[in-house]
Amino acid sequence: MEEGRIVSNEQAAELQGIFIDEDTFFNFVQDINGIYFLFLSEQDEIERVKHAIGVVVQHLQEQAKQPKGEIFSAHSMMLSDPELWASVEARIQTGMIAEQAWIESLQTLAEEFRQAESQYMREREADVHDIARQVMVEMTGVTPNAIDIQEPSILLARDLMPSDVAGLDKSKVLGICLSEGG
Repeated sequence: MEEGRIVSNEQAAELQGIFIDEDTFFNFVQDINGIYFLFLSEQDEIERVKHAIGVVVQHLQEQAKQPKGEIFSAHSMMLSDPELWASVEARIQTGMIAEQAWIESLQTLAEEFRQAESQYMREREADVHDIARQVMVEMTGVTPNAIDIQEPSILLARDLMPSDVAGLDKSKVLGICLSEGG
């Protein structure tokens, strides 16, 4: 996480909504971990999201070159969707921090897939959650716990995202059994 963007609860309470000049309005948003981020400018927030998406797209394109990498190519294309970007940018222009704008835009997109008529399109909701998580990890620097398998095993899980599976040590995974995923 970027130094200078994070402030304490006390600082957030003192600075919330203070107008400094026409280009600086302090706006704080609490994330799920109770961390307050400082919104400095639309341009800074937009650049943060663009950078994170660029890093994730580059990583996905590398994964797409691997066997069975088509899903990562599709994820990369999802991140290049101009409608998705327009949604994120519009939210930032209202004063949202990059992280909140990203999450709200992806939640809206996930809901659209959840409501789709075809089963195939409904299953794409999981892909949306996967790319949302990857970009958030890049923006915040907070990495999720990796699945660490010490010896050959059959992996039992409720669901796994494609990026979870890609990170598994294939020499130690004898099989995967999912109760909800595809």
